Amino acid sequence: MWRPGWASPSCCGTERQYRELLEQSGFGLAQVYPAGRFNVIEARSA
Repeated sequence: MWRPGWASPSCCGTERQYRELLEQSGFGLAQVYPAGRFNVIEARSA
């Protein structure tokens, strides 16, 4: 599900796709911090 603060699905993918990429890389999403136009995404080791 797309939410404000996440990249637009038509632009850069969805939250689900991003979480899948993190999992494939051995990481998990920890937190998202709003930072103006972009967000800072904190990941943790899986």
